[in-house]
Amino acid sequence: MIEFFMNIIPPETTHQQKKVSVVNGKPHFYEPSDLKKARSKLMGHLSKHVPNEKLVGPVQMIVKWCFPIINGHQNGEYKYTKPDLDNSQKLL
Repeated sequence: MIEFFMNIIPPETTHQQKKVSVVNGKPHFYEPSDLKKARSKLMGHLSKHVPNEKLVGPVQMIVKWCFPIINGHQNGEYKYTKPDLDNSQKLL
């Protein structure tokens, strides 16, 4: 079993915030700079936990997002504001 905690403030930018522009009549998808920074932040922290050997077979991943407490929310309270946690999982 691999288990670790990343002591970071989770990014509030999600995978769903990709942008599209039309170039020569064709859609061109790109990541804005804040999305690139969020992806880089996560990859930098995750790279420290790469297993020594390749994982084989089924894998289960459990993620617990711990956001800073703001605006009178309680510790352990479910998050119902942006970013949507499903989209945060996609970025991860």
